[in-house]
Amino acid sequence: GHQISWRSEANEAVLRLTRCDAQGVEYDFLTRLSGEKDLRAQGHGAIAIAPVDGGCSITWRDSSETVSFTERWFAWFGAQQDAARKFQQMSLGKLRAVTEHN
Repeated sequence: GHQISWRSEANEAVLRLTRCDAQGVEYDFLTRLSGEKDLRAQGHGAIAIAPVDGGCSITWRDSSETVSFTERWFAWFGAQQDAARKFQQMSLGKLRAVTEHN
């Protein structure tokens, strides 16, 4: 149930944890654009951790749903896709550094 929210004018985005245990984490990504009453599910992700040969394996899956062709095009090819990829690479790089030094 923990979450972080971003707001810009009448727009809002929420990243909400839906599961957190020894096997990993799952989260939902929700948005509300100007003029919309409720948050809507935009995506879901899961980070799974499993032991393997003296270390661990981490699998990060992320999916999203779009309601229009324009939104889908932006998600596939736009700045959002590039920003998400950079964030995931940075996060996994930090996780690797922490796990290799402990």
